[in-house]
Amino acid sequence: MAEVNATITATQRSADMARNMEAGKNDPERRGATYIAGDANLRRPPMGHVYIYNVSPIEHKIERPWVKPQRLGKLIVLPACKPGEAYSRPFIMDDPLQEVTPRIAGSAELIARGIDARFYAQDAICPDQPHANWQTLQPMNAAAMGGEGTNLYALGAFWEETNPPSDGAVAKAKERLTETFNGLVRQGSALHAANRTHEITFLQHEAAEWLHVNVDWHKKYRPEIECPGCGDFVHSGIARHMEPNCKWVFDWEKALAGGQATMAEAIAAGVMEPPAPEPVEKPKK
Repeated sequence: MAEVNATITATQRSADMARNMEAGKNDPERRGATYIAGDANLRRPPMGHVYIYNVSPIEHKIERPWVKPQRLGKLIVLPACKPGEAYSRPFIMDDPLQEVTPRIAGSAELIARGIDARFYAQDAICPDQPHANWQTLQPMNAAAMGGEGTNLYALGAFWEETNPPSDGAVAKAKERLTETFNGLVRQGSALHAANRTHEITFLQHEAAEWLHVNVDWHKKYRPEIECPGCGDFVHSGIARHMEPNCKWVFDWEKALAGGQATMAEAIAAGVMEPPAPEPVEKPKK
């Protein structure tokens, strides 16, 4: 192999070019483009996003120091999932997320490094398993948890790199939430049986409401209205009062769709036109 003997020597021209380059960084009148001081990584567009969702009827607020200050402070807010929705509006994170710190205390110069947003999302939901996701999460003993028992997967939270999320992720989140809420209802019933109903928590009542169970310690009360047909009080929103001596129809469309009324009754009541007679074919000559 030939011996490398080439050398690079500093010439007057190269020295002049170096001085001009250095001066151009500090003199806006001598440079043709505008450069911003600091780490160029701060200006690089993100490669993607990570989304944190919630299928629970309960809003979750998670405080983390890396969250950009908002009106409510450094909080990740996962809105409650409204009735009829499959999941909540997601909390969106740039991926990678930029972790910015001053290079020297009191200096305007910053340094930044890109952090995998999936790590931050997992840390927000379940810090005891920092490298898991909704598919790989392992069962945990509450006594062995280090994050103060924080596991929002059990309360319907999960993250994915897509918006909308996959059907499998939503289904698994609802399965975990259902399991958690069933346990909370059992706890509430045990407290009630032990004559300790005053110890039943808000979360246990939320669980009973979401599961649509009507237990002794969580009675469901519905508003009632007076029936114009008989004067009795009935639940608001019904299509027809099915009391044999009444049969007052509140909503003909719903009553017909639900089989609580017939077309003949609707025609007799004048709320429906009788069907037009079918045309009679003339005999062929």
